[in-house]
Amino acid sequence: MVIFRQLNGIKHKFPRVIIALGTFDGVHLGHQAIISRAVKAAREIKGTSVVLTFSRHPLSVIDPERAPKQIVGFHQKASLIASLGVDVLLAIRPSPEFLKTPPERFIDLLFAQIDPLSIVIGPNYSFGFKGRGTPEMLSIAAARHGCKVEIHPIVEVGGVICSSTMIRQFIAGGDMRNAARLLGRPPSLYGRVVPGLQRGRTLGFPTANLNPPCGILLPPNGVYAATVDVEGRRFIGAANIGINPTFKAFGEIYSRRVEVHLLNYTGDLYGKNIEVAFWDRLRPETAFSTVDALKKQISEDINQTLAFFRNST
Repeated sequence: MVIFRQLNGIKHKFPRVIIALGTFDGVHLGHQAIISRAVKAAREIKGTSVVLTFSRHPLSVIDPERAPKQIVGFHQKASLIASLGVDVLLAIRPSPEFLKTPPERFIDLLFAQIDPLSIVIGPNYSFGFKGRGTPEMLSIAAARHGCKVEIHPIVEVGGVICSSTMIRQFIAGGDMRNAARLLGRPPSLYGRVVPGLQRGRTLGFPTANLNPPCGILLPPNGVYAATVDVEGRRFIGAANIGINPTFKAFGEIYSRRVEVHLLNYTGDLYGKNIEVAFWDRLRPETAFSTVDALKKQISEDINQTLAFFRNST
């Protein structure tokens, strides 16, 4: 998959385009269905599958106070889209100027710069200034260009509509299992391992530390059964999200971060990019009266993590 940041000249580079349009925040099962439909249709005609989306949520530009936390960062979003077999990702930076584009002008740009043969969208897709463009408006305009608009039906899982809003509610509530059912995978965080205070190492449980990127939705503070992907390998781990309240009680100050103890891993992770997937919340974050009590609980957390994955296979 190749990534472009602007629309200019796309139709001269890629023939017979089938395009999926959407914000695709989280790339959940509903999004995957839309994108996969475009990929399938493109392959049937030996054409080019294209996804047009934003590199960040539009509200983060025009109304940051109302902008929802993102379920995945752009690196994860692009990787997930690529895994669906997409040929071209158009990830547009949502500048204030672009977001003021009237719906009619957006349609003109779409056909002038990309000229798709077919468009795939979800039933709630909106576009243009203040989201005034509707699927019906797009369908009527596309027909004048000989282009078909396919509106993919809403995807439900166990009677629950697959939506980014619902997934955010599950994640914010610590319900990793239901979030995973709608995502098609567990919620996760991608980032670079940063140096910590070596507190885990002194306790006998060395951890990889991540500073959560601004704007990314994290589960509530607590301990999680996790997996960690690093350099193409996957490890089981026990992850903690929080501020280390035990040591805060001793006068030490910690910002909120993610720490994960990888089981059966030996090596140096500093500076490496890893992805931590949160499969299940084991317990809330707790302040312990002694370091020994904390060490005992960490051992129990590891045992619960191992039991979770044994029972999940």
